[in-house]
Amino acid sequence: MDNIDLNDYVAGGYFVAKPIQRETWMSVDLLPEQITTLSSCLNKSKVQIYWGWHTDNPSERIAELGISNEKLDNFKRWSASDEVGFPNVFYTLQVAQSFIAEFLSYTSEFSVFGVGLPKAIVAKFLIDNQQKLHHRETNTFSNELYGTNLVLSHLEPLKPNGNILGFEILSYMYSNLDHSLLCNYLEREIFQIFGIRPNQYGLIQTYKDAMKIYEWMWEDENRGEPEPYYPWLIVQYPTT
Repeated sequence: MDNIDLNDYVAGGYFVAKPIQRETWMSVDLLPEQITTLSSCLNKSKVQIYWGWHTDNPSERIAELGISNEKLDNFKRWSASDEVGFPNVFYTLQVAQSFIAEFLSYTSEFSVFGVGLPKAIVAKFLIDNQQKLHHRETNTFSNELYGTNLVLSHLEPLKPNGNILGFEILSYMYSNLDHSLLCNYLEREIFQIFGIRPNQYGLIQTYKDAMKIYEWMWEDENRGEPEPYYPWLIVQYPTT
């Protein structure tokens, strides 16, 4: 990855997930067989920490991760802690690594991924995506940061010693990294218009190209889902 300085990006949190296999409807000529994505729409392996707060049969969904029933109560307690944020954000790299050690040590398929937003657009992001927290006891709302917004507000860079993979243009809705360009086949249109080809991870290789696509997305909300899209730097970290 050429000339990427992590100090130019603000950490937006850490995530635990596996790469996905290229779907049959994706571009065979543009995308690798295995794709790195933090889109909740595409990547069902991305750990959803809010599962611990729900009672609608969470054991089945947790079992899909390979977490045993014996660890279900521990998972609920852990995911309701103040070390993680709704809906799937680990606040620090160490916490994400600790989660893997406790619940996913049986496999080497999961990785820790950090996301970083270019410094120049962090203020715009926080204005565009203001959050309110509902207080059930009083049925009132208050302005309160959590999840990715909270991590961004600290204005700290991503941790060093990771493998910089590239940029993913992801929509942000309901405090969630939701849709990727790939959800709407836009890798084809972007290649036709700009000549930009995804790299070996299915990501955008350079900051210049990522910003070009970001600005193009904002020109017309119909170019993807009707949600705001942002260029996130994706960094993969060791699990220990």
